[in-house]
Amino acid sequence: MNRLKTASIATTCLGFAVLLILGCGHHRISGSAHAEPLKPLPLDLSKGNPNELGVVPILEYHELTVAKGTHGGYKFPLAKFRADMERLYKLGYRPISLHDFVTGHIDVPAGLSPVVITFDDALRGQVDFDQQGNISPNCAAGVLVDMHRRHPEWAQRAIFFVLPMKGSEVFFYQKEYSQQKLKWLVDNGFEIGNHTLHHLPGMRHWGDARVVSEIAGATALIGKYLPGYPVDTIALPFGVFPRNTKLVISGAANGVAYKHICALKAGAGPALPPSSKKFQAYAIPRMIPGNGQFEIGWWLTYLERHKAEKYVSDGDANTVTVAATQAKYASIERIKKNKLFFRTYQPLLVKAAPPKAG
Repeated sequence: MNRLKTASIATTCLGFAVLLILGCGHHRISGSAHAEPLKPLPLDLSKGNPNELGVVPILEYHELTVAKGTHGGYKFPLAKFRADMERLYKLGYRPISLHDFVTGHIDVPAGLSPVVITFDDALRGQVDFDQQGNISPNCAAGVLVDMHRRHPEWAQRAIFFVLPMKGSEVFFYQKEYSQQKLKWLVDNGFEIGNHTLHHLPGMRHWGDARVVSEIAGATALIGKYLPGYPVDTIALPFGVFPRNTKLVISGAANGVAYKHICALKAGAGPALPPSSKKFQAYAIPRMIPGNGQFEIGWWLTYLERHKAEKYVSDGDANTVTVAATQAKYASIERIKKNKLFFRTYQPLLVKAAPPKAG
C-alpha cells in the first residue's frame, strides 16, 4: 500500500516538560530531563498515525512461580510471565514508569505503544536473591532484566506495590535481603508503591483514623528502608476504596504524611491516558494475567483487532498528538498542567494497492 506523505498539523503550545529529581537519598528514575523550554519534534507519520488518546495496558501480577501446574491471576507461572513480556515486545509495546504515565510524559518511539507493569504484595517470586545476594533469573525482576539485556530498547521499568510479611517488617520474604532488594529495585529503574501495611479486607467499613493509619504506616516503613524515596502511588488491596475516598489522596498519622498522585484498582481493563477527559487518576484500572475474558492475553488480542482504540506514540514525550477528529476528547486543562504541547493532525490516507496481474 502507498501512503500519502503529507499531513495538516496544528500545534498548541501549552507549556514545556520538566522532570524533577525529587528529594534527597533514594530517588525515582524517570524519563529524560530538560533544562530549557522545548518545541514539539517534527511529526513523522511514516511510522503510522499516532493516537495519544488511546488506551494503555496496565498489567497486575502477584506471585510468579516456577512450580508446575499453577495458573490464574494470583499465582502465575514464571514461564508464562516471560511469554507475556515477549508477546508485548513483539506487538510493539515498551515499558514506562507509572509516574511517567500519570504525569503524561509517555516516552516511547513513534509508532509504538506504552505498557505499565505492576506487582502487588512484595512476594519472593517477584524479587528473589540467590545466596550471593544477586538477582535470580527465576523471578519476575530477573526476567525483566533479561528482557532489557536481550532487547536494550525494552526499558527496565515496573512498579512494585509492597507490604511486609505478616507480623514483620520483611519485604519479598527474604529477611536478610529486605532492604537490599528495595534499594536494588530503585537503583535499577523500578518504582516502589504503597499497598497498605497489612492488606486487610473491609476498608470501606473503616473509620477515617484507621484508614489513614494503615496507609501512612506503609509509607513510614518504606521510608525506613529507603530514606527520601517519594512514595506517591498506591494500589488498594482487593481494589476496595474507603468510604472517605479523599483519604486515598492524602493524609497523615503518627507524624508521617502521604500524598498520592494516583490510585490503582484491581482488574478489569486498559486505562485511558491523562490526556483524555475521562482519565481518573484515583481509579486507574489494571488487567490480571491469563487468557480468559478480560485478562491480559484476551485484552492484547482485542487491541490488535481494534487498533484504533490503542495508544500509539508520536515519538515525542513532550507533545500530545491526536487526530483532529479526536481533539474534542482531549483534556486541554490537564495537558497544560503537565506542561505538554498539544497538536492535531489529519491522518494519512491509505490507498489500496492495485490488484496483482493473474
